[in-house]
Amino acid sequence: MIERYAHIIRGSLYGHVHQDYFTILKGRDNQPINIAYSCPSLSTFTYNNPAYRVFEIDPNTYKFLDYVQYSMDLKKSNEMEKPYWRKSYRFTDYYEVPSLSIKSHLILRDKINVSSI
Repeated sequence: MIERYAHIIRGSLYGHVHQDYFTILKGRDNQPINIAYSCPSLSTFTYNNPAYRVFEIDPNTYKFLDYVQYSMDLKKSNEMEKPYWRKSYRFTDYYEVPSLSIKSHLILRDKINVSSI
């Protein structure tokens, strides 16, 4: 389905796994066609801090440009007796890539693969 409508689908958003990661989706020809984002959860399941993500989207093309992730510092929130949210990171700044394009994710993948050798 994603391959068939790759010219329309701008990104895939997933939740419920309570983790922050992305997956480069490939077509039958093994070429990248889309990015799947797994977003963190507002629950504290598995001892994670609650978090959410705000995407920046081009209003004309609907392409994903960037996102900022926020998390709640549970320790500080309990001390203050009210929620304390903080910016965790901006994708393009943190990973030093120009955008959320497939090309940027491939650059990041290659950086990660090189640094883990």
